[in-house]
Amino acid sequence: MPIARLGETVGDAKSRVDEAELDLCLVVNAAGIFMGRLRGESLEVEPATPVEQAMEHGSSTVRPNEPYDALASRMSKRKIGSVVVSDLKGRLIGVLFAG
Repeated sequence: MPIARLGETVGDAKSRVDEAELDLCLVVNAAGIFMGRLRGESLEVEPATPVEQAMEHGSSTVRPNEPYDALASRMSKRKIGSVVVSDLKGRLIGVLFAG
């Protein structure tokens, strides 16, 4: 999963996204706390733009101990393709993709 840190540019993030052949980059701070994500149009802004200016803020997360069946059902009902997984302190663990 492509990851960018606060202070990096969208161009930095976009190169990682292209290399991974995805359309998503997660943004973390220096402590690994999930801050937001870049996807779609936010990856197409001026490459010199700081990621914190282009990212989607306030993305919801789930905890790693959430029962998979209930989470998968909720994702399906809401037509959610992926969810970010973080610990109680907000540190990024990973992403769960639907289906």
